[in-house]
Amino acid sequence: MPGEPFGPVIVGVDTSPMSLAAVDLAADEAMVRVAPLVIVHAVEGSGDTATRAAHRLVAVAVARARAEHPGLAVAGEVAGDDPVSALVARGCGAALLVLGARDRRTGLGAADIPTRITALLSAPLIVHRPLTHPQSVVLPRPVLLGVSGTAGSDSTVEFAFAEAVLRGAPLVALHVWTAPADAAPERELDDRAAHEGAQHILLSALERWTEKYPEVEVRIAARHSLDVPVALTAASSISQLAVIGRGHRTGPVFDVLTRRAHCPVAVVPHAAA
Repeated sequence: MPGEPFGPVIVGVDTSPMSLAAVDLAADEAMVRVAPLVIVHAVEGSGDTATRAAHRLVAVAVARARAEHPGLAVAGEVAGDDPVSALVARGCGAALLVLGARDRRTGLGAADIPTRITALLSAPLIVHRPLTHPQSVVLPRPVLLGVSGTAGSDSTVEFAFAEAVLRGAPLVALHVWTAPADAAPERELDDRAAHEGAQHILLSALERWTEKYPEVEVRIAARHSLDVPVALTAASSISQLAVIGRGHRTGPVFDVLTRRAHCPVAVVPHAAA
């Protein structure tokens, strides 16, 4: 649970534009968890010039975090390894790992590092994406929870509830079903049954946690869409954090959200069955 960490908050930094924004987010997350922050930059190969640049980068990030959060314990590290291996290794036992998102136009390589990391990581991962500011947004923005209803997803639901508590925000739980729907009269009963089934999935997933976190205002939403990432991306436009679970079907969803969501995106490993 985010309020009771077993390790530090780790943030990976590089030279990308979103890197320092990720440091700010990670520092906020560390403060509310009363956890130390560790800033990591991975540099492959050797060479004095690259090493000096890496240490300067980490020093800037550490100074920024300490200046904005004077009471926070902050450490920096330069790891001589590829980014995926370095961050996965340091993420073991961490409360949370935070990364910056890449521009949509960035090709494979650096851009798919979050997807590669989350497939190996045992801790929750948040990828920073900037908030958009639609005119219709109501404050405080909710935490958005994508509910799949699959086995082992309790850890995802609890993470979302705990984040809502830490942020003083409501929780919007969204389940998207993808069965075909159309306007033909013979489809009406099937569509109604699908909607009721989606609501049942939501209520079943949330029941335990609404009792444990009675202070969280919960709203449920059942939507039909043939494209789950599109539905979640749309819902993220008024949210402050989108939370999904990591299962065998969620890789493509996470990949799209880290490139297109309108807020930071968290992916939480499913608990072992």
